[in-house]
Amino acid sequence: MSRFRNKGLTYTIDMDRDYLPGTYYYQLVISAVDEGGIEPVKEELINALLSIDNLFRDEYYLSKRMNYLKYLLSDYLRRPVQIAESMSYMELKLGNHDVTKFNEGLKEHFRDSPKNLITTGVWSEIIPS
Repeated sequence: MSRFRNKGLTYTIDMDRDYLPGTYYYQLVISAVDEGGIEPVKEELINALLSIDNLFRDEYYLSKRMNYLKYLLSDYLRRPVQIAESMSYMELKLGNHDVTKFNEGLKEHFRDSPKNLITTGVWSEIIPS
């Protein structure tokens, strides 16, 4: 997200993901772009997606992100309402409501390459087929 902000392409960028039976999707929503800035945003997005594999070679970056993920998970699991919400969501979407197992799977597969994540990576381990 920072590469879009730092280049002045957009300030508002959001990410969303969801799982539907048989399909996991991830989307980026980029808004508040000047009409003349659409092509540069598209170009930057393509460059970002093509270079995502490089992030998984940067040990310093991965270490920082892993620590942040651990913080988010521990903070999230302190709130009973969020645990109940997660369990309900997971049961409805995945037929499995083991939040702890899900979070442990995320940590275990955090450094998996983005290639084939669904078939051989983290999501194949977490989401039942």
